[in-house]
Amino acid sequence: MRIVATAVLLGALSACAMPTTQDVEARWKGQRIEQAVAVLGPPQATTPLPGGVTVYTWEKTYGSANAIKRSTCRTGLHANQEGVIVAASQLSESLLCGK
Repeated sequence: MRIVATAVLLGALSACAMPTTQDVEARWKGQRIEQAVAVLGPPQATTPLPGGVTVYTWEKTYGSANAIKRSTCRTGLHANQEGVIVAASQLSESLLCGK
């Protein structure tokens, strides 16, 4: 019985896992940056890189300015000159990042 309870608990926790770079790439790679902007809103920053790639960055912070613990969720989508997303990056400090 204890083994079954442990398995159920581990399954529930894995469903609440923080998003990873691989999760973000699976969602966005191959799509146009305009589609991401339509869903995520305007990025907080854009950074052109050598070779014609631009990194679009979205950042959301959870917790008030005077909170003991603040969590940041930062998503970066890397689009080529044609506007197609070719890579992604994800910094997740909270389970809220997947929301």
